[in-house]
Amino acid sequence: MSTWLIISAVVIDFLIGDPIYRLHPVRLIGNLALILESPIRNLIKDQRIAGLLVAALTIFIATLLTYIITATIFKLSNILGFIVSVFFIYSSIACKDMIKHSRTIYTHLTDENIILARAGTSLIVGRDTVHMTEKEVIRATVESIAENTVDGTLAPLFYSFIGCIFFGVEGGACFAILYRAVNTLDSSFGYKNEHYKDFGMISAKIDDIFNYIPARLSLILISISAIFCGLSSTKAFKIGIRDHSNHASPNSGYSEAAFAGALGLQFGGSTQYDNKVVDRPFLGDNDKDFEISDITKASKLLFDTTLLTTLLITLLLFSIK
Repeated sequence: MSTWLIISAVVIDFLIGDPIYRLHPVRLIGNLALILESPIRNLIKDQRIAGLLVAALTIFIATLLTYIITATIFKLSNILGFIVSVFFIYSSIACKDMIKHSRTIYTHLTDENIILARAGTSLIVGRDTVHMTEKEVIRATVESIAENTVDGTLAPLFYSFIGCIFFGVEGGACFAILYRAVNTLDSSFGYKNEHYKDFGMISAKIDDIFNYIPARLSLILISISAIFCGLSSTKAFKIGIRDHSNHASPNSGYSEAAFAGALGLQFGGSTQYDNKVVDRPFLGDNDKDFEISDITKASKLLFDTTLLTTLLITLLLFSIK
């Protein structure tokens, strides 16, 4: 049964995406973390320990509830249990939504509506978008696609696979939500400002640990997928090896550098956050200027990488089971 679990979740994501609704598992995880933050901050003076406790409780509660729900429903019906498990994994994936957002930005740019393109870009990046040029919009979009290839798709699929191997279908669902809880904590608290510098440090470190293996696997998967996109597989791998350490994150550099190499672009440079200009190290060679079509190419590379990952996981599960 676990052989079809992950492929079913990916197919559903490709078909309907990830609609926003109040009881979405990821939204509930984020709300849980925020609910726990204030009382634990007030209870514990050491903000690093407070952050550790919030992270541990959030991950534990989210994973435990997922197990209780799936295990209970499996006792009623194997089919319903399978459907619920697929739902949890599907909810942890964000491939279709990233492609959908990038397609919207692409359409606005081709219509020469830079205002709407900037607005669309603001939905997927944390940088300032109000005064972005067309080139900056394209760069921000493509960089976001590259970064989210790991934490939006490859990592949740990887942990679903690990869960399936050791604990069956319920394990696949639980590990997918466990990873999504880790990633949501980083998104919620992993900032380096005064408010979260200490409190969010543990959340950021846990996210780094969980993304360590998926990020490095992404270099291989992206490089292979580049072949099917008509892009440079050799440069994707070469630039990924050469430039990944230029990134501030110990993990994001792998997928971003691989995308830069495959597309023949140079990521990084001056980027504005909260009205402050930050000079990010360069990833890739400046073989050509950013073009609107690069958004489509990057989206296809994300799509093909997701397909390849799903295929390999399915084959591995089939051979193991």
